[in-house]
Amino acid sequence: MKNITIIIVSVILANLKLSPALNDKLITNHPVKGEELVMEDIIIPEKTLSGIAPSEEEEPAPLPEEKSYKENAPAGGENIGSKFRTRKMINIQSAENVANRTLHQQLAKSDRVALAENVLFDFDRYDVRNSDEFNKILAIADDLIFHPELKVSLSGNTDHIGSDYYNDVLSYNRVENVKAYLLEIGVSADQITVSFNGEEMPAADNDTDDGRAENRRVEMFLYQ
Repeated sequence: MKNITIIIVSVILANLKLSPALNDKLITNHPVKGEELVMEDIIIPEKTLSGIAPSEEEEPAPLPEEKSYKENAPAGGENIGSKFRTRKMINIQSAENVANRTLHQQLAKSDRVALAENVLFDFDRYDVRNSDEFNKILAIADDLIFHPELKVSLSGNTDHIGSDYYNDVLSYNRVENVKAYLLEIGVSADQITVSFNGEEMPAADNDTDDGRAENRRVEMFLYQ
């Protein structure tokens, strides 16, 4: 039965289309109340704005969804097109992320973890890179599906190359991608907890190629 499940799941994963572009997963047309946003002008970067998504009772957000408009053109000239998109701001210190990071760190020091695996990533990428890494996700998914009392804590990480915020976003995208695969396979969202660390939690020496490769990872802790 499990072998049949793995074959079916492999077909599902083979047909998943997840873009490797870093910020694509952050674009949203549906801001959440209280969420910090940046409104990026993708034609005129100087026009980028930032703000907080309002409650339903307040005025609408300045640019709650992708829009385009024409500015007043100078005499004899053509209108200048400008197009905005709304992007979520990632906050590594959010209450939810801090709580989930704390849980993950506590699990690492406990005897509650039944299985621990690291999904490794190529430099500056958040798409799972090969079948070996997919098989690690499949093994966790298999246990979660057949044992609904189990849960998994996912923790995204990067090496130290790049700015702090860039690496926060990259680690967020990595862990969210692994979560997306688990959900697509059929794991319940209630069984999954996610957190992201940017470059703050290295597992190896960032001064070596091998160490940086080991740090580009999503940790998966299966526990009850």
